[in-house]
Amino acid sequence: MSAAPIFEGVLSDALLAEPSRQGELVGEVLELDPLQFEPLERFIDPTSEDSAEPLLGEADDMVLGSDGLLIAYGDGGAGKTTLSLDATLHLASGKPWLGIDVPRPANVLVIENEGPRGPFRAKLNRKLASWNGPAVAGRVHVLSAPWGRFSFAESTHRLQLAAFVESLAIDVLVCGPLVSLGAIGGGTPEEVTAFEGLLLELRALLTRGLAVWLAHHENKAGDVSGAWERLPDTLLHVRSGHAGHQTELRWRKARWSSRLHGQRWTLNWCEGESYELVNAETKRAKTDAQAVADRDWIVERVRAYPGEARGKVETAFYEAHGERTRARGRRAIDAELAASSPRLAKGSGPAFNGVYLYPAAGASLQLADGETASNSEDASNLEPGRVLAARRSPVGGEGESGELRDGACEQELEWA
Repeated sequence: MSAAPIFEGVLSDALLAEPSRQGELVGEVLELDPLQFEPLERFIDPTSEDSAEPLLGEADDMVLGSDGLLIAYGDGGAGKTTLSLDATLHLASGKPWLGIDVPRPANVLVIENEGPRGPFRAKLNRKLASWNGPAVAGRVHVLSAPWGRFSFAESTHRLQLAAFVESLAIDVLVCGPLVSLGAIGGGTPEEVTAFEGLLLELRALLTRGLAVWLAHHENKAGDVSGAWERLPDTLLHVRSGHAGHQTELRWRKARWSSRLHGQRWTLNWCEGESYELVNAETKRAKTDAQAVADRDWIVERVRAYPGEARGKVETAFYEAHGERTRARGRRAIDAELAASSPRLAKGSGPAFNGVYLYPAAGASLQLADGETASNSEDASNLEPGRVLAARRSPVGGEGESGELRDGACEQELEWA
């Protein structure tokens, strides 16, 4: 079959200029990147070529294949390096990672391109000293020099890396951060495509598949920095957990694992910088218990400061519970207001269109410590559906415990 029609757009000008070189020019183009077409029956035949071998996961539920790419991204200090090193030892030992199968022990190469070498060496030493899985001796290698200056954009680095991968049959390359590995700019689509080309050039030097695990940073909005979502087979968001001893994972993209795609996981920190996956039942129970505690805190706050603006209550909640908890405070208030037997009610206040919170009329406050306290003598006689509105005039201020001292607040009751 003549190749000229296929490459007509590429060859037209050259053939018009030098018709005597038609055969030679067609051959040159074919050597660049010849197009190949196959019948469907042959294309889907599993014996026609080697399928991607699963290195993490299974053939029909694959997280990382032998020629795949995984990008784990998160804020600085989110635990990307710790998570990657934990995965490294599991991949090298053949031990399942977070319940995900590791079909066989793999040879892993680590390139750490950020921070001083000494602390990273100490981190690896602690990890190995506490490792309780199968031995990984001889299966994990680390680039030791030049430290922090490796780049896929350097042709000599690619050539030396390819030679090392071939000589030791490396299966997985774990490296990061991405911004220091030869990627340019802020990650526009064109810049992402250029970096993809560097990985393709590396793989073109190899006779075996090479899986790549990249660490990357998130942007100010908490999303992956740059237009990188298209490139990897698996995109994993790593965040510090609210509890202070947990890591949260979000499987933003899992091209070959519909089971994981979109899932959110919570990991408990364990001894030896390892992790334990919190199962759904345990996580649900903890979430339910937390929701009850949050609602009790809100009710106790409103009891101490009746008539406080809702926004101030929410602010007090996240100041008491830490960053990223404002939404929890909002949910607790909404849940209490919508409850069949609510302990809170909305009432009037200084601003005409503001939302002010009061203890619900006639309700008893079941506090977290088991104490039961009546709202007030006046509130106990309110008819169902009536809302207690109060204006507060601070007189004495607050005590050290945060409770109002006697005489600290004078209330004028009104019916709304």
